Amino acid sequence: MPHEEVLYGIVHKTRKNGRITDVEIRAVYGALEEMQAIIEQSPVSNTINTSFVERKNLDIRQKNRRMTRKTQSFSKSPEMHDAQMEYTIAFGNFCQRHRAHGMSPAMAIGITDHIWSIEELMSFEA
Repeated sequence: MPHEEVLYGIVHKTRKNGRITDVEIRAVYGALEEMQAIIEQSPVSNTINTSFVERKNLDIRQKNRRMTRKTQSFSKSPEMHDAQMEYTIAFGNFCQRHRAHGMSPAMAIGITDHIWSIEELMSFEA
């Protein structure tokens, strides 16, 4: 069971002949009203949508050779794949400066006060 503060909603699109005929928004965890209240505060979107997730998936595919399409660098075991995914996500959150904000995502939410080096990331013990 996820943490009680987790809000998780899904967008279900119904298609007919390749065209979207209906869009249904559902809450998986948390209340839909609570999700909508938070999203309405966003300067970039006023509804639950998949564009942010798709953008994050693109970032991960670009940074992680194992996730690119038609690659010879595929993961040979689920454990190694998971480890590489964790490294890729941690690198993006702690070691890369966001162009628009001038800081890493970890800095933006107050987890750290500086951009981490690769050495810092690799030597961190959780």
